[in-house]
Amino acid sequence: MSYLVLRLKNDPSLKSRLLHSIMSENSSYSVKEYREEPDPSDNNYQIISFTAYERGPYCPIRKILSEFLKNDEVEYLNESSADRFM
Repeated sequence: MSYLVLRLKNDPSLKSRLLHSIMSENSSYSVKEYREEPDPSDNNYQIISFTAYERGPYCPIRKILSEFLKNDEVEYLNESSADRFM
C-alpha cells in the first residue's frame, strides 16, 4: 500500500492527464481514498492525495508518476513516496 501526496499546478489539462493515467483500469493496483484540495500556501497549485493498493511486486504507478516528475509537472510532498518511486 502506498500513500501519495502530490502537488501540481491548477491546470485542468494537467490534472485530467494525471488522473486519467492514475485512475485508468489496471489490474496490478487500485486507487482508494482520493482527495484534492487547494494548496494553502499558493492558490496556483492543488494538493492531490490518494492511497494505492498494489497487487504485485512491481506497480506501474511508478512509471506513470516518473513521467510527470521528469517533466516537472508534479512534485511529491511526502518524502517516503518520493524515495520509493524515483
